[in-house]
Amino acid sequence: MTEDLCKKMLDPKNETTMTLAENKDGSFSTVVKNSLCTELNSVSTFKIGETATLTEPWPYTMTVTQKSENVWVNRSEMGGKVMITETVSHNYGLSMRGTIEGTALSFSEEYKRVSPQVTGFYVYESEKNLREIVKLWAPEVDWADFEKMKPNMAFRVVEKGDVLCVEERFSENIKTYSVKLDEEYNYSEPAWKIDDKRVTTKTAPGCFTTVCKANKDGKVSEYSMKFSDTGVDFVSKMGGVEATEYYKRVPDLEGTWRIVAQIGMENYLACLGITGSQAADMISMSSADYFTMSRQSGGKLKSLTNSKWFPAETVVKMGETYTLDVAGLGSIQGVMTEQKDTILHVMKFQGKKVVICEKITGDFMVTETVVDGSKASTMKTIMARD
Repeated sequence: MTEDLCKKMLDPKNETTMTLAENKDGSFSTVVKNSLCTELNSVSTFKIGETATLTEPWPYTMTVTQKSENVWVNRSEMGGKVMITETVSHNYGLSMRGTIEGTALSFSEEYKRVSPQVTGFYVYESEKNLREIVKLWAPEVDWADFEKMKPNMAFRVVEKGDVLCVEERFSENIKTYSVKLDEEYNYSEPAWKIDDKRVTTKTAPGCFTTVCKANKDGKVSEYSMKFSDTGVDFVSKMGGVEATEYYKRVPDLEGTWRIVAQIGMENYLACLGITGSQAADMISMSSADYFTMSRQSGGKLKSLTNSKWFPAETVVKMGETYTLDVAGLGSIQGVMTEQKDTILHVMKFQGKKVVICEKITGDFMVTETVVDGSKASTMKTIMARD
């Protein structure tokens, strides 16, 4: 490292962030970013106990082992030197202590856990050992029936200070309730014969633990939620059995949306070949049109609208091609996908390719639409949720 590089790295204004995520194959991925010293940015993937060969920010090998549940040891070899780093994870971040073998040099670093966004909509993606937990807390539930329900499990949560407003979805069954942190509340689900007293506490930024006590037999269980930018991990414990679930964050798009501001609609329509009185009608009526979106089982989205240009009701499935008719203009064929807070549409209409990117932030949706990649066709709209 040159003196200039060291100076940038150690500048108090240089913000270093590290994102750690576990992958489906049991490996871990780490992304390190520096606001001022981008030369040291890196992406690495490793498995516990295996040596990984990496090239960023320079060639080196590393072997990560685990001393305990929350203590990791990393042995890195680079430039003929060996660095041993011990990382302790705790509720509020990471503490690192390192040494260079054969020297008296040592260092320490503290990483503060970043508060993730808790409020959002989450859908089921995967689980491990959940069947054993279900046997304990709902023995009358047939696992085959539960398996069918898993793809349709989802929940919405809104964090308001020390209150969590929750909406749980199990297939077509929707349950809503509010929880005040650190205060007892009642929870019941007659279909599964659950009748508990519970308390929920916040253990760290984006981390919550709930302890349940059954009213019938006094049995105690617990589950924890750990939120991240991409989803939430559930860990349930009951009778010595532990299970994990992962729910991915998806755009919170449900509700009724209306355009409150737009720019570029005339150019956008012209690029599609829509001009004159027809374009004028579409532009003038856009502020009066509404779209009511709701999620359906099987990953489908239902849309209701009063627009005279589109069908009053449409149902499409994420990742699958759909076709719908535009009054007097022909049909649209498209596909849509989603991640975190963004929905991406790609459509074919009258020989043109239309790309629509919708970003949802709270009760607003910011949309950018482009025809055939032409910047001149760009339309941006801002929609508000009723």
